[in-house]
Amino acid sequence: MLVGGGFDRFNGTARDGIARLNADGSLDSGFNLGSVGNVISGVAVQADGRILLNRSPRIVRLNTDGSSDSSFGAGTLPGLVVNTFALQADGKIVLGGRFTGRIERLQADGTLDASFARLNADGSLDTEFDPGTGANGIVNAFALQTDGRIL
Repeated sequence: MLVGGGFDRFNGTARDGIARLNADGSLDSGFNLGSVGNVISGVAVQADGRILLNRSPRIVRLNTDGSSDSSFGAGTLPGLVVNTFALQADGKIVLGGRFTGRIERLQADGTLDASFARLNADGSLDTEFDPGTGANGIVNAFALQTDGRIL
């Protein structure tokens, strides 16, 4: 189990925003990332065991041992401020927040200002997902329905 937030200690042990617990609820002493820098506002585990963290303004991915996964493409998308995310059953990642800048799709001029997008499991932008111009403001929450629709 992973726990994320704005803490610097968990059960009296130094942990900067993220902790992993054993099945019995005790702290996994072998999982310590050190300083992650920002409050963790979302955590999810992909099918391969890699860990997604919403460390605003970015979504980042960790390897199963807690080391940073530099191959994850979302860290390179400019103008991306992620407020919320969810994993779909197919491994794709739906993002909500405030997106500006050049992200290679949606608008004819190459800007993405939909504040809602989807990434492939590797963090690259899913160019087949097209919410049009999306919300004209910040997206803070959404839900994935079992039928694949998004609220």
